[in-house]
Parts: sequence; C-alpha cells; structure tokens
Amino acid sequence: MKTWNLIFSSFLRQSLLLVRISLLLVLPLLQTYAQKPWEVSAGIGLPEMIHVGLRYGMDNTKWGITLGGIPAGSSSIFTMGADFYSHFGHNSDEMDGSTWFVNFGINHLKENSEYAIEKWLFLKGRIGRSFYLTPAASIDAGLGLMYEVHHKRKEKTTGQCTWFCFDFSNAIKVVPILSISFNVRI
Repeated sequence: MKTWNLIFSSFLRQSLLLVRISLLLVLPLLQTYAQKPWEVSAGIGLPEMIHVGLRYGMDNTKWGITLGGIPAGSSSIFTMGADFYSHFGHNSDEMDGSTWFVNFGINHLKENSEYAIEKWLFLKGRIGRSFYLTPAASIDAGLGLMYEVHHKRKEKTTGQCTWFCFDFSNAIKVVPILSISFNVRI
C-alpha cells in the first residue's frame, strides 16, 4: 500500500507540473478566443496509453493536455502530454468541423517497475481523421511517429523491464504510433 501511495503522489506532482506549464502556454490564448468550445477526450494510444484529456478549440486549431497510464501490479506507467491540433479538409457531408487533422506534441512517460524507474521524453507527430457522431461528439483516429528526445533509467535491482521495453540506446529512436479517442465538446 505504501508503494502505491508513493507512486500516486509522484504521479500527482508530475501531473500538476504539466498542468501548470500548459496553463501558462494556453491562458493568453484563452483571453483572445474566449468564445470557442472546450473538448473533453478519452482514449487509448501510444505514447498516451489509456488517457483522458482536455482541449481548447480556436477555429480549426486546438491546444490540449493529456494524462494517462497503465497501473498494474508491481509495475505502472504514467504519461503526461501537451498537444497542438490543426484541422483541415472540411467535408460538407460531415456534421461539424473539419474531417482531417495533424497533431504535434510532447509526452513525458514514466515507468515504475520492481527493477527500475525509467523516464522518457518524446516528440510526436500524427495525422488522423475525425468521425463526427453528432455536432458535439466525435471519434478521432490517428497514425504517426514519435521520437525519443531523452531517456533516464534509475536501477532499483537488476532485472528486466516489464511494460515499456523499448531499448533505444543502440537503435533508431523513432517508433510508429497509433491512437483512438472519443471527444465531446462542452
């Protein structure tokens, strides 16, 4: 129980830091575009894992943050991210908005296993399509690439990784990514 409390406490500290940084970047824009809608999202993908997010839309652009992870047994992964979306390719058959998007962002990923604590920083780029269910709800699906900018490993004991077992040390630091999310404007 004590281990989970430490993991959760560390996750909250990292999440609050990301939220603060994101708000510093987004707040000046909110004053200019106060009339545009917010969007809540939930989905699954790499590097976000199982995640929830909050986006703020300005015409065909959106800024967003995500928090996600996979807690399981003695190992867990937590992620935080900041994203920029640009929508294009309006289709008159769709209910609302543009049907295609490009997404660029940065993600921090932390794996805490029984063997080590590992931290990564990734840049990502994605292209995808929005499928509108109603004027206020959509499903986004995207494909892209992520690039490892930074990796740090702190050994606890010797052993193998349990979840996110990419060893970028002697390889190309680019990995294909896929995501799907459900979005609701609020």
